[in-house]
Amino acid sequence: MHHPGETMERTGGGIEFSEGSEEFGGIIAIFGVRVQLFGASAREFGE
Repeated sequence: MHHPGETMERTGGGIEFSEGSEEFGGIIAIFGVRVQLFGASAREFGE
């Protein structure tokens, strides 16, 4: 599995990560997981 920086560079998402910003990719991954968890909780409360 590639680290987020590699993937971003290949997909050309407009953001280019340098070798030293792997931890930045990790922050994005953690943030994404939190958003998913929050979305799941919000859905449960909404029903």
